[in-house]
Amino acid sequence: MNLTADIAIIGAGPAGTAAALHLGQLGVRNVALLDRLDFPRDKTCGSGLSPKGVKTLKKLGIWDIVGPQSYRIKGMRLVTPGDHELFLFGW
Repeated sequence: MNLTADIAIIGAGPAGTAAALHLGQLGVRNVALLDRLDFPRDKTCGSGLSPKGVKTLKKLGIWDIVGPQSYRIKGMRLVTPGDHELFLFGW
């Protein structure tokens, strides 16, 4: 398949997708957002957002779409390769 674009963004994770969205908001119309895997897919690093990430989504103008589908994570369990566990709890 041949694809022609003025801008190619490699990686459709949170950063690449935000970059493509912002370029579209700036009026750039010929952007290719490329990823090696098909969507939808699980992507652990894209499943959780820090407060700074939420602020970025609000700045991009898409929090009103994402926010109603989200939920607050109140804790997590981390397991190291040596099977040590750490539990973290928040508000």
